[in-house]
Amino acid sequence: MCRPTALASFATLVSLLCPAFHTVPLAGELQRDWPSQPLTLHRDGETPPVVTAVCLHPEGRWVAAAGDDHVVRIIDAQTGRLHQRWRAHHDWIRCAAYSPDGNQLATSGNDGQVILWSRSGQNGYHILDRLDKAVGSLRYSPDGRWLAVAGFDAVVRLYDLRKLEPVATRPTSCTGIQTLEFSPDGSRMAAAGRDGRIRVYAGPMFDDASELSGHRQRVRALAYTSDGKLLFSAGDDGGIHAWDGVSGVEAFVLPGGAYKVFSLTIVGPTRLAAGASDNQIRLWDFQSQRLEAEFSAHKGTVATLDCRGDVLLSGSYDTTVRLWRRPPDQRLAPRTKSTAPAVLFTGQ
Repeated sequence: MCRPTALASFATLVSLLCPAFHTVPLAGELQRDWPSQPLTLHRDGETPPVVTAVCLHPEGRWVAAAGDDHVVRIIDAQTGRLHQRWRAHHDWIRCAAYSPDGNQLATSGNDGQVILWSRSGQNGYHILDRLDKAVGSLRYSPDGRWLAVAGFDAVVRLYDLRKLEPVATRPTSCTGIQTLEFSPDGSRMAAAGRDGRIRVYAGPMFDDASELSGHRQRVRALAYTSDGKLLFSAGDDGGIHAWDGVSGVEAFVLPGGAYKVFSLTIVGPTRLAAGASDNQIRLWDFQSQRLEAEFSAHKGTVATLDCRGDVLLSGSYDTTVRLWRRPPDQRLAPRTKSTAPAVLFTGQ
């Protein structure tokens, strides 16, 4: 575990060596862990999957989870019980997203298939495309009209979901795009990956491109704030960069440590959760630019995050999916690693 004191030392060292690097202070005390509930994804005797894609249904009732066993699982978020399993992929599933209206789930991964699932799941799916290379990320536009897809062929593709066909391609110089994100108003689309540069596309068909440079290594995650004023990016260099959501000017950097950030999600109006290769989820208050909490229940890299309301969802290389619920009391506690017990749900 990379403790806050180590983070502070790292931030101090960077600020001395690189004055232009806008590091920020840590909170004096960290909040306790939120209560955590692990969801069992398999029956007794089965091998659980490494989890690399999770998402919460817009209504908060269902959790979709997928990973290296090629199966999409739908879990009841209230009971924790496995509801359905959907099979159509032939390789590792890397990404999943619910449509804004909740009527559709999109998944893709190493087999290059882009699959749209209806509520009926196994009996109601459509293969939107079969790409030659693996897909690293996909995202719905906020109005549900577009699906953006990108991966390891250096192209961002835009699909019209009314016609179920591709309508635009945006070639890039990055052969490993791992993250996509739309701004909340749908006016911008950001993409990033292996080369560390962030490409932001604007205009009616996202044909006006600009680049943001600040990372030294691969970018694995992007997240816009709910008002679209900030775009966050993070990856293998550990730091979380905040960019002006319109101008693209770098606003500040939340310091990292000796870990890679794999996932980001916005939590409420002023919080950012970051999942990392040291098995931790860090909760930042990005208005005060302070680290507020560390969640320590995972035993493997936290590869994927999502959030709806007061519920945070995480998936990990440790083969678990966890639901974290914001406690009603947000009092600060001493800076200690949490050992709070978790409630185990059993699948069916």
